[in-house]
Amino acid sequence: MCERADATPATMCPRNVAARAAMRSDADERSVLEAALAIRAAMDRGNPVTVAREVCRRLIRLVPCTAAGLFLNDGAGDLALASVAGPHRRQARRAWGRRPIAPHPTMSSACVPPLTGAPYTLYVPLKARGKVVGAMVIGCATRPTAADASPVRRLAALLADILERFLLVTTLGDAALAAEQPADLQGTLRAILCGVRCFVPADGAGVLMRDGAQARIIAVDGHPEEAVGHALPIAGDPSLEAPLWRGEPVLLHDLDAASAPKSAPGAERIRGYIGAPLVAGGEIIGVLCIDSWSHDAFDDEDLARACRFAAHAGAALARARAQARAQAEIVALREAASLATRDPASGDILPSILDGLRRVIACDGASVLVREGGEARIAAVHGHPVAVLNHRYSISEQATLQKPLLLGQPFLTPDLGAEPGYTPAPGAMDIRGNLSVPLVAHGEVLGMLAVDSLRAGAFGAEDVGRVELFAGYVAAALLNARLHDEVRRSAERDPVTGLYNHRAIHNCLDEELVRARALSAPLAVVMIDVDGFKLYNDTHGHPAGDAALQGVAAALRDACREEDTVGRYGGDEFLVVAPGAAAEDAADLARRLHDAVASHTLRLGGAVLPLRVSAGVATYPRDGVDRDLLVACADGRLYESKNRGGAATVCGDTRDTPGLDASSFGVLSGLVTAVDRKDRYTYAHSEQVTRLALLLGQELGLSADTLRSIRLAGLLHDVGKIGVPDRILKKPGPLSADEVETMNSHPALGEAIVAGLPDLAAIRTGVRSHHERWDGRGYPDGLAGEDIPLLGRLLAVPDCYSAMTMDRPYRAALSHGLAMAEIARGAGAQFDPAIVRAFLRAVRAADTALIMDPGVGLARGA
Repeated sequence: MCERADATPATMCPRNVAARAAMRSDADERSVLEAALAIRAAMDRGNPVTVAREVCRRLIRLVPCTAAGLFLNDGAGDLALASVAGPHRRQARRAWGRRPIAPHPTMSSACVPPLTGAPYTLYVPLKARGKVVGAMVIGCATRPTAADASPVRRLAALLADILERFLLVTTLGDAALAAEQPADLQGTLRAILCGVRCFVPADGAGVLMRDGAQARIIAVDGHPEEAVGHALPIAGDPSLEAPLWRGEPVLLHDLDAASAPKSAPGAERIRGYIGAPLVAGGEIIGVLCIDSWSHDAFDDEDLARACRFAAHAGAALARARAQARAQAEIVALREAASLATRDPASGDILPSILDGLRRVIACDGASVLVREGGEARIAAVHGHPVAVLNHRYSISEQATLQKPLLLGQPFLTPDLGAEPGYTPAPGAMDIRGNLSVPLVAHGEVLGMLAVDSLRAGAFGAEDVGRVELFAGYVAAALLNARLHDEVRRSAERDPVTGLYNHRAIHNCLDEELVRARALSAPLAVVMIDVDGFKLYNDTHGHPAGDAALQGVAAALRDACREEDTVGRYGGDEFLVVAPGAAAEDAADLARRLHDAVASHTLRLGGAVLPLRVSAGVATYPRDGVDRDLLVACADGRLYESKNRGGAATVCGDTRDTPGLDASSFGVLSGLVTAVDRKDRYTYAHSEQVTRLALLLGQELGLSADTLRSIRLAGLLHDVGKIGVPDRILKKPGPLSADEVETMNSHPALGEAIVAGLPDLAAIRTGVRSHHERWDGRGYPDGLAGEDIPLLGRLLAVPDCYSAMTMDRPYRAALSHGLAMAEIARGAGAQFDPAIVRAFLRAVRAADTALIMDPGVGLARGA
């Protein structure tokens, strides 16, 4: 607290005292005026920091002190240190700047902490319109007198009003400056809210933007952050109707008494309220709300100041929003350009472009309609219910679609529901405002892009160009998707028949097998071959052959169910994949296919040429559980039907054989037949290996069950060669390293084929390991010694003997004697020594005719 000056000494003359006081008063007055002029000059330079520093420097000259500081309203109702000067300025900055101080209306020292070495403080408030907007604080080594305080009080009286107005203007300038930064909308909002609370002391503030019949909160200060984004109805709210509909400010001393709704989070505390309209370019864009938790907190002067501030803030906010919108549009268009060229399989391209469009155009929904003949299909939506996806409109019956889709022109309506001929899709929202632009690529109208609003008249002519920019990228995305689809179709379609090609029908079968396993459902495959096609082709020429294949393909498509898939397997072979078809269903399907082709005739010149096919059927899981096994089984049964004279269908085999049920035998028969069809040499080689392996098993005294497994393993040990390409299997010259690797994969592929066969699991090890070596240098697993399964060790010896004694395209057969010598030489390295000794004994004791098989092959050996 300021103290009175010490009493005048008795020895001093009263006249002299008065004279000295008058002189000091004149000097102080000159100093105050000089200080005020210097501070005004600093204000003219427009920098608040410079002004604050100048105030502190002038205070140091006015009063003998060690530190002088200027405190200003921080926007939250307290005073914060703005600048400090003097010898002890560092200490003062630490002590006074630690936390804001509460404003005090009278001179006091209790609210400011003292400094070390300057225990006395002088606090002089800056008052404008009866409210404390700042304070001057001086730290002194001695107790300040009334004479010391006088010039400070006079300077405060001179500066309070003009300093407040200056800071108001500079704050508004800061808000405008923030708007000039690209897309810095949030920075502008922060500047506006902080600035208004500095000059209209309040507990809270907010910015609400007009959005049709609602006001949406976009920024708050002093209120909960969850209030941002909350929408408030304007109608019936006295705090919003006047500023947002009529552009008039409103002052409510008691919000409760005015019956104003308080639905936003934190609004229940508001009592006093000011609403100042935010206007830009003559248009009301929002309202600046200033709130107090107390009744009668604001007066007419506060309202006037809020309106002056809002006039500047509206322009600044409009510029910031325009720049933010422009920046968002640039970003969204860049994203759309990138999305339009992306692989259509990579994700939801159209919804992503629509998302960017909705960030730029204020709308409740956007959609893409694709033209498909005389209809328009909703291909993508954003903001609309997903129930409307894939809804189809008749263009001739929907008048609102005809201008963009038939004439290629934009269509803009203030109220779509009022348009004649408009019928909304089932489950669609109640659309009012609508803007639709055509999607054009290379002069073709592919569809249209529509933006919709629940508010009538939501779009204007200025929005057409912006939507058309996005429409260009949507059209590019549709064209790109069409090109990708054409490339994909050409990659998976047979060029002659238009059916799936070999790779595509294999992929289809794989997918259907996965689905059948998941659903525990049956599945059938039908292999079909055109009877006498080679003769037909040689007689009538390749064009006639292509016509025959096209006729067969058309007949097969017509005879199949909707869920079936037909593919050209290769040459004159076709494969039908029938999901959900059990054995009886598959047999009926095969007969329908056979009859459909038989009823189809081909006219060539004046002649009518009949077409006939043979077919083989295999079903999952009865005949196999994987693709290769099912195809091999169906192929084997097809071959059997061809052996019956053609124009027949084989669906299974019911013959009996020891150790196998009927279905297993049918599969075995089909596999053996498939091997024979693939490569005559491999079939003859397998039969010879089986005879020799049985001789060897008998010599070793193996059980009947083991001999049965040996027989099956011998017949199927090279079944994996079904998966080796003919160009490798029948190559007459040496194989390359890659070709050797492919050939060496046949044991593992053979194991995979027989793994799912009923009653044949015991032969898996023999099929996989018959190329392992005793010294560990074999394949596919590099096993050694007795780690090699018995069936593999036992098959390896007759397999090698048979390969050496049969003619090959790249070498002649070895004699029986040379082959036996090679077998003996391989004992302990390539073969199990005990099995070699037993083999040599068994072969020497057997009939030569039983051992030797003169079958000559045309394929690469084991």
